[in-house]
Amino acid sequence: MIHELEPAQFHRCRNLVNRGINLESKAIIAGMNPGRVFVDDVDHPRSGMIWQGNLDGFHFVGDSGNPAFNYEIRAYIDTIITPQAVELGVEWFECLGDHPSWYRVFQEELFADRHLAGWNQYVYNLNPADFRSIRRPELGADYEVQQVTMELLRNHPMQHLEMIEATIGEFWQSQEDFLENGLGFCVLYHGQVVSLCMTGFRYRNIHALDIKTMESHRGNKLAQCAVYAMVEHCLRHDIIPYWDCSEGNLPSNGIARRIGFQIEFAYEGYEFNLVPS
Repeated sequence: MIHELEPAQFHRCRNLVNRGINLESKAIIAGMNPGRVFVDDVDHPRSGMIWQGNLDGFHFVGDSGNPAFNYEIRAYIDTIITPQAVELGVEWFECLGDHPSWYRVFQEELFADRHLAGWNQYVYNLNPADFRSIRRPELGADYEVQQVTMELLRNHPMQHLEMIEATIGEFWQSQEDFLENGLGFCVLYHGQVVSLCMTGFRYRNIHALDIKTMESHRGNKLAQCAVYAMVEHCLRHDIIPYWDCSEGNLPSNGIARRIGFQIEFAYEGYEFNLVPS
């Protein structure tokens, strides 16, 4: 039987996620970012599935060779998770494993009868010496970089901060939660936020970076400028910037490399359509 844990019970999965590769699942189990957790046993979980709070994926953790969990989670996904996900506007079930042994389980057991598509995901690390060798990207005269602070959020018109508000809502419980635990730098154009780099997920002193740029302002190296400011702040305060993006996200990969990040490892993701035509 599959059980959904209460947030106060998430710590019971600490040993499962600490062995894994995914920072997002560690952040959720640590209580830093919101999410939902489904396990085979409430008191002594052996295997689990974590649904990210931003609805952007399902992480499978723990023992991939647990036949009872693998059988029951498939039925649970079909009967419980899928209707909830579709109601929330989620059309694709994206599954990630905290160990490569899950890949075979996805393909041959859990979702063998689905039209399963796969992709590669890259995790980058940053050598501070590499970053220091990078020149600060130039910003156009009409733009300015600012840190996302309480003062910025309180003193700017709400319509000018929509990108920040949306990103906080995607990853954090509240604005206060973000200000206490996250970081961010944004690019302003005549007072409006048009690009940003902010903490998405956080685990200990590791901050996973999330970047966005308004479509009408792309091509001006704005995200690169925001990332540079963010990374500069991180290194000054002994914070580790973490970059994770899909192989196919060429702009994100390009920015990472221009800032000095290098690929540390790759892992696989899989997806199938929850509402097939």
